[in-house]
Amino acid sequence: WIHGDLHLGNLMRRTEDSPWCDYAGGPIAVLLDFAEMRTGHWVEDAVYLERQHWGAPPEVTKGIKPVSMLARARRNLMLEVNDEDHRLADLKRAISAAVAPALLHVEGNADYFNGALRVLEQSAERLLGAP
Repeated sequence: WIHGDLHLGNLMRRTEDSPWCDYAGGPIAVLLDFAEMRTGHWVEDAVYLERQHWGAPPEVTKGIKPVSMLARARRNLMLEVNDEDHRLADLKRAISAAVAPALLHVEGNADYFNGALRVLEQSAERLLGAP
């Protein structure tokens, strides 16, 4: 199952004094808005979250890589992560970046399109193994 609309606006972080803490006693985050939930691969949510920031300056994302972070979290929870998941992520990135012009009414700014082009080029290079 995937969330389908994973972004920071659909996340609520509990404070440390909240009675709703994880098993280790620390604060937890709670996902909201499951209207787009469906079957799918976890990589879809990770790339969707990443895509929200393609046009953001590097200091905003602070080097955070949603695919790697979710893969690590899944491994920690003993959930399946395959060797090919990063390749799947690159395929999803390439497709999402290639259709960016169709999202002009939503994403319509030069920073986003420049970011999408950069992502498309990087993904294609990794997928094809050549510059």
